[in-house]
Amino acid sequence: MRFKRKRWTAATLNEMLQRYRDGVSVADLAKTYDATASAIRQQASKYGVTRTAEYLSTVRREASGLPWVRDE
Repeated sequence: MRFKRKRWTAATLNEMLQRYRDGVSVADLAKTYDATASAIRQQASKYGVTRTAEYLSTVRREASGLPWVRDE
């Protein structure tokens, strides 16, 4: 099954990338912009957009099972 390519306008692309940078989940972005999670990640990668260090630290802390550990 082939999917129709998502056409990103400059405005929606900039908005999506900013929300991605701010830590909105990929699943939520995919629903909002009617795209696949893979498409969201591909666009972020294409434009060199990464998550903030604070967001990544939070994700790693939660994944470690030790959410009370602080970065010092």
